[in-house]
This record gives sequence, structure tokens and C-alpha cells, in this order.
Amino acid sequence: MSSNTNFVQLKLALAATAAQTTLTVALPGAPFQLPAADGTLTLLDVPGAPTKAEIIGYTTVTANGDGTATLGGVTRAKEGTTAQAWAVGSSLFQSLTAGGYAADLAAKENAIAAGAAGQMWLGNKTWASVLGQ
Repeated sequence: MSSNTNFVQLKLALAATAAQTTLTVALPGAPFQLPAADGTLTLLDVPGAPTKAEIIGYTTVTANGDGTATLGGVTRAKEGTTAQAWAVGSSLFQSLTAGGYAADLAAKENAIAAGAAGQMWLGNKTWASVLGQ
């Protein structure tokens, strides 16, 4: 399942090249927060009317003690997007992406095969005969 955290909205504190594997973000103000480690973020140049976007993955989030945090282990250009250079102030959002949705769907509960007449589905995921049947 994806580990999306509520209220994640960040801004780049330093410009980023298309090849960088770490990104420096400004610490968000309330009610926004840093994302949990090991997630996916969407980079946009202009929220609400973007002209470019890139989906990235990251493995670590480290507060730097200076009003910024570093996203480490960054994987660029996920889900068919293109790695791009980004200016200071570019926005990062945590949201469910097509890849995250597909992973969540693949991890869902398996379909339940039909039982026989006179059976009921138990919490331990087995069929049992109903008493008196």
C-alpha cells in the first residue's frame, strides 16, 4: 500500500538539476508537514496551472536544522515523466499517482471464491458450514 501522508506541500529551497539524487526543500509551515520516508512526490512548476511536472520517488527525509530538509535517495522521472531542472520555489505535493494506485490495487484483498449453500464466510477467511445445515 502507498504511504501517502496528509498535508504534504513543499517548496524547493535550492534549484535542482535533472540529474540530482537529493533535493533540498524548505520546511513547511502549519498545517503542512514533511512527508514520511520512502514515498512519491509530484513536482510542479505552477500549482493549479502547471506547464511541467515530474514524479519522483525518495527514500529518506532529513531535517537539516536550518529551516530546510533533504530528500535523499531520489529516483527521478518516474511513471513516464521526464527528469527536468527545477527552480527555487517549485512545488512538491504528495498525492496518489497512477503507479501508486496500481500498487495499492495489486495489494488488495483477493477475490473470494463462492462457497456452497449453507456456508458462511468467517473472519479467518474460510468457509464454514452453518449449524443445522
